[in-house]
Amino acid sequence: MKELQDKKPFVQLNKKIDKKIEMLDKPRISKPITLKNARSLGLEVDKNSSLLRIAPQEIKIFGRKLFTINQEIKVQNGTKWLISGKNGCGKSVFLEQVIDNTIQVWKHPKLKIGYFSQCIVTESKDNRKVIDDILKTSIYDNTTTMQLIGDLHLRKVMNNSVATLSGGETIYYKLAKILLGKHNLLILDEPTNYLDIDAIQALENFLIEYPFSVIIVSHDQAFIKKSKFEIWKIKNKQFLPITEIKKESRNSELEILEFQLRQKLLNPEIPLSEINELKDKIQVISD
Repeated sequence: MKELQDKKPFVQLNKKIDKKIEMLDKPRISKPITLKNARSLGLEVDKNSSLLRIAPQEIKIFGRKLFTINQEIKVQNGTKWLISGKNGCGKSVFLEQVIDNTIQVWKHPKLKIGYFSQCIVTESKDNRKVIDDILKTSIYDNTTTMQLIGDLHLRKVMNNSVATLSGGETIYYKLAKILLGKHNLLILDEPTNYLDIDAIQALENFLIEYPFSVIIVSHDQAFIKKSKFEIWKIKNKQFLPITEIKKESRNSELEILEFQLRQKLLNPEIPLSEINELKDKIQVISD
């Protein structure tokens, strides 16, 4: 009997531990979002069609030139782009001008843009429940919608009215509405600035599997590496795909090396090994 009494405290402690474990949040398993669980609602555009065509022009603000677009840019259906560049180079201004049609841009008649701007938090008097408002506009099934609501930390407030959300909660709510809404092009201006690590991971997974088109601005190197989106960069006041920038840089380096080679060939005191080494470098860059 004494032995059973001695074990009793341990049995009670184990029960408490088991209860605590049950109360812990289980890790959420993210399932890929596919076109199979999205209602198209007329959002599909022919694969070879352009959603946007942006004419060659200078992008300005208050008369000040930010950068130049030298040739027409076509945003094809299914495009996934990541735009980078130093702060102040004009990324946000450019996206706003595309949205507002204040630059020369053609838009497909079926184009539906979901736009996340850096000035997205505004005071709301909306008394609808968060969950009702998101479900009303989501083109995805309830399972996918609820998954993203959880991934963006909205489960605890989904039965609250939109008007009662904090600033941070409002960002998550509006991002969820944009991602799940009736859009075939998402334009997202640095959303990763406002998200924690788990939410950034959820956003990455969503956008990689997203069945339509995406243009996103982000400085998050982990996101850039994982997404493998086509990168466009504003550099030296030019807006170019990163492949063109690398090509320009390579051509510039090649010109310098060829000039150095000509100088060395004119100098009889330069050893042949040094000349051959320079020739090898030029060959590597030229290939």
